[in-house]
Order: sequence, then structure tokens, then C-alpha cells
Amino acid sequence: RAGGNELAAAREEALDEVRRLKPKEVKIKLAARGLPTTGKQKDLLARLQAAVAAEVEELHTATTEGVTEVEPLAPADHRALDAGASVGQLKAASESPRGRRFTVTLTKQTADAKIGLALEGDAGPPQIRAVREGGLAIASGQLREGLSLLTVNDVRADGHSHAAKLLKEAGVGQLVLGLVEPHAAG
Repeated sequence: RAGGNELAAAREEALDEVRRLKPKEVKIKLAARGLPTTGKQKDLLARLQAAVAAEVEELHTATTEGVTEVEPLAPADHRALDAGASVGQLKAASESPRGRRFTVTLTKQTADAKIGLALEGDAGPPQIRAVREGGLAIASGQLREGLSLLTVNDVRADGHSHAAKLLKEAGVGQLVLGLVEPHAAG
């Protein structure tokens, strides 16, 4: 299996993306992961690179109860989204052996904007249980019951409580959701 080569390529692409970040962006991504944001820039960058490399490897190889192996979302997909995505615009989609992976970008105009997702699942990526009226999720037209939420702004979502915290704590601006749609049974 070419999984090792795919993992190495995914890791290198993710680390290249980290190297391109501005100092403020590095601190934001560290904070989103709950990592320290103080120290010299080279130390902050090394800290983020280590976290991203570990996340890429975990997303690439991990299997969890009820969730099958999923490859990480490519940083290039996030760059494309950053280059002009609008609310809910779907910019990247791919097919994996376990389901279709894609990203959806929502734009929060205010810090208290409602996302409108009900999630379930205590371990691994949570699943969308419902999309509520009046939130950004339903307005996007891209989110629906049954999708698994892998990442929120490049941070792995581990269970519904963690994912809800990531969604709630996301500030004003773009909110990039990494998702997988399982293949239909039968």
C-alpha cells in the first residue's frame, strides 16, 4: 500500500502551509489547539509544526469506533478557500475508500453568530445529528444530518463536546469545517 508515501506527502504539504503563516496566524492556530502562545517565533513555529505533523499522522492512520480511516484535508484546499470563498462555498471534494471528504467554509460576521449544528458522538469525529433553523449551517446549504465533522479550522474534532467548544470559541471570520460523508450502505 502506498499509505506511507501518501502520509509523507500530506505531512510535508501541511508543514509547508505552516511555514507560510504569519506570526499572528501561528499564535491563533496554537491557541486553537490549546498550546502555549508565548516564546520566540522559531519556538512557536516548531511547536505548531509538531502539532500539525502529529494531527496529519493521526488523521491519516487512525480508525475510531464507527468512523473509518480518513485521509487529512489538504492544506492546498484551505488556501483555495482563503483565496475568496463565500459563506458555505464548497471548494474541495475528493473520494476516499470510506467516503467523500470535503470542506465547507462559513463566515461568522459576529462572535455570537449561531452555527446551528447538533452533534453526537463521544469519541472520534462527531456526527451531525441535526441542522437547526436560523444558523449559518442551514444557510450554507452544504451541511446535513449524517456527515462526520473531522476538523474545525484545522483542529481535529474529538467528540461532540470538543467540537462544540471549537465551534463556539471560533472568532469572527472564516470557519473552515473538514467533513466526511460516508458511502451509502447497500
